[in-house]
Amino acid sequence: MKKTFKFDSEWSLAISLLTEEQQQSLTEAIKEYQANDTMPDNLDPASMMGFLMAKATIDRRKRANMRARKRRVLRRAQEVSESGQTPMAAKTSEAVQPEASASGIAIKAESALPTTPQHAPVAVTRFFQEGTPSTPLHDTVRSIMQDNVFVLRLCNESGLTRNQATEAVFKLINRRIRYRRPINDLNRLKTVCLDTIPKSAPAKLVQ
Repeated sequence: MKKTFKFDSEWSLAISLLTEEQQQSLTEAIKEYQANDTMPDNLDPASMMGFLMAKATIDRRKRANMRARKRRVLRRAQEVSESGQTPMAAKTSEAVQPEASASGIAIKAESALPTTPQHAPVAVTRFFQEGTPSTPLHDTVRSIMQDNVFVLRLCNESGLTRNQATEAVFKLINRRIRYRRPINDLNRLKTVCLDTIPKSAPAKLVQ
């Protein structure tokens, strides 16, 4: 299977802050890891920090894709079992009616989206979960975490990874919504995060 290569705009923004030589080596390291799971051994500390942040996102996507593939295999196996067809016959049936199958899946996915009232607090879930709905909570957290300078400072002061820091920001903003506190001033929210999260964050893990 051909591997899909993806390079986030946030990575490009962060890499642009490095020197030209660092930019090239870090970009190649990220591409190589996506293609072959190869860890770099020639990056300077600043580039390695950028690589590890990108690696966390790449690993999350790989796990999500793997779970999706498993679900598709289980779903096909269940459909074959219910219809009494052999696996080869089921594949032939899918090939004959691709549009109908795609349409059925699309309808199920659309009806499964949760309906969350505007400005209503929601249960804290994994923020990076695929298909996250657009709500004031999620949109606010996304806007805050797009500030790479803020993210690097928060990770350095709290000892959290980017994913863990995002979860911490998610919980903090969710609490503010629950207690009817303002969430419109992003600069104020960043200050609150930097003042609050490092105090409640776990100590850095020893490598």
